[in-house]
Amino acid sequence: MISRRGDRSTCRTRAPARTEIVIRILGAVMLLNLIAMMLARRILAGVGMIVPQVLGGVLGMLQAGLAVQIILHGMQDLKVISL
Repeated sequence: MISRRGDRSTCRTRAPARTEIVIRILGAVMLLNLIAMMLARRILAGVGMIVPQVLGGVLGMLQAGLAVQIILHGMQDLKVISL
């Protein structure tokens, strides 16, 4: 069901289910982070140092691109620019 921006009745009924899903995903990500930190020495010994450096560079470029996109969308919403 697609609701209009002003219609909040559907948002209220879905809020508890969405909150539960977000909390479960957050818990899963935190658990994966804990496991990765506990196994960091073994992981780095297996893949070497070049792989994390390349991965860091790629993820850094993706983050920079996402930041530019968010800024452009914000400026478009504020009617500063038109794309």
